Amino acid sequence: MFRTIENGSSFLRNPELVEEKPFVINIGDATLLASLRSVCEGHPTIIIDPAIDVATHILEELEGGQDVFGFLNNAKREQRDAYYSIWTSLKDPDKNKQIQNIYRNLWDKARDRLDLLYFLPITIKQASAQLDGFSSPVADRITYYYPSPGFDPRFWALELAARALKPNGVFLVATENYEVFQKFKSFGKPFIQKSEYVRRKPGDDYVSAYDIVWGTDGYYLVEIINKDGELPNYITKLRRNMFFRLKKILRMIQ
Repeated sequence: MFRTIENGSSFLRNPELVEEKPFVINIGDATLLASLRSVCEGHPTIIIDPAIDVATHILEELEGGQDVFGFLNNAKREQRDAYYSIWTSLKDPDKNKQIQNIYRNLWDKARDRLDLLYFLPITIKQASAQLDGFSSPVADRITYYYPSPGFDPRFWALELAARALKPNGVFLVATENYEVFQKFKSFGKPFIQKSEYVRRKPGDDYVSAYDIVWGTDGYYLVEIINKDGELPNYITKLRRNMFFRLKKILRMIQ
């Protein structure tokens, strides 16, 4: 079964973990599908999210042969509200069947490789802080799927990517929200490889359960490359500029 880790920095210092294997970090609770797909491909994969109970419930349901997201029927109101769009979509027989089939098919391929799946149950900002000064980046790919427009750790997510990505590693952001898309474009300007709306074609993998629930025909994608390992230096300068701008604004207010 998957494992929970307490400290990202000490865990990532284990050279055996990434020896000869592409290593993946997925940020947030919308990345379980992508994480199962990643372990199917043989990649050690970490999910960083403080609320691991949802992913744990889903994995337990898959292991027990139950319908995924069934736990929401008996969940506390605040948790059900957080996943309201998924919960209500399960009442649609066609969407429910589609969701169950996608998760079940991935599970059948991933179940014997869950020793490659790890959870780091902390916030993005905390994970970034744990890697401050980390000199041995290990991640080949970091993904951040469907960040909530009302929740704004976007700079911390990019800083985490800068600290964990190998030179020329890739940070992928997928979102349905144009404002989130524009924000990451603004932050990552010199290192952006792609920034576009991706239309889903028949047979394309679903990025997240939210793709099915919302019924969208695609998503906004930002692909940021750690070109020659220079992304950390850029982020340090960006942080400094943001700090000075904030000080200037505060002086104007006073």
